[in-house]
Amino acid sequence: MPTSLLKGKTVGLAVFSYKAPHTLGETLASYKRSGLLDLFDDICIFFVGSTPRDLAVAEQFDLRSISTGEELGVRGGISCMTANMKTDYILLVEHDCIVWNGATPEKLRNHLMEALGVLDRDAADMVRLRHSWIRKTKINAAAIYSYFFQIDQLSSSWKHAENLSDAAPWVKWLRRTMNPLRARQWIGRSVYVEESPHLKFPKYIHKDGNIFIVDSSVFHWTNQPSLFPREFLIKGMRQVSPLLSLNNNNSSRLEFEKSINTRHWRDSHYRIGIARGIFI
Repeated sequence: MPTSLLKGKTVGLAVFSYKAPHTLGETLASYKRSGLLDLFDDICIFFVGSTPRDLAVAEQFDLRSISTGEELGVRGGISCMTANMKTDYILLVEHDCIVWNGATPEKLRNHLMEALGVLDRDAADMVRLRHSWIRKTKINAAAIYSYFFQIDQLSSSWKHAENLSDAAPWVKWLRRTMNPLRARQWIGRSVYVEESPHLKFPKYIHKDGNIFIVDSSVFHWTNQPSLFPREFLIKGMRQVSPLLSLNNNNSSRLEFEKSINTRHWRDSHYRIGIARGIFI
């Protein structure tokens, strides 16, 4: 049995896998090597349409699994997860979210306890745990952010200062004026680029210990590894359900993200915690 991460509360790990047994195997191997699997009260793999090879991976690591069926889509998969996992908090990851190199049980425990702390104090509604400073992502965050905003001080943790815009401040102001919604969404990305984003955008960002708390009005939902209170996921699916048509119930992950990122998401002002993270 794991040593409790949060006194009096339980924490579960839910892994969503999409017909990728080899990748899932590598991911779970990284969890086992790092000691991550020993930190949770409950672990379950949710297969979106399982095959015998998928099920064999779960058996290899002696983990319980549930097949949600492809017809349920992402929304149905999350509903299935909350119905089958009763822990107070759930860390939701996908099959390709491996633990970053250098992770130790102590470091992982400390990162998780810090993220759980802001949730337990009701200082955030969710905490993202992808280590976005380590590996270059498909979106050149610093480059696009600098297209709209001057960088006051590039974050010392940012490893990819790629093609930064050197346009004059008035040009960037004009870009923000002509594309206000797009520019506003990049305010949230400042947590990865700016050294002190909470000082630059205090209306939308503040800091709680080592974690930035960002208003959802400036930060999209993404299917990144994130820690949630179970009740938030249940409530969130109830709120989102009327906004999704039956066709979207079978949506892919990208379509699900698009369905979530509406005015409702922005106007709800959810508090998104951005931690240094443990996954790449």
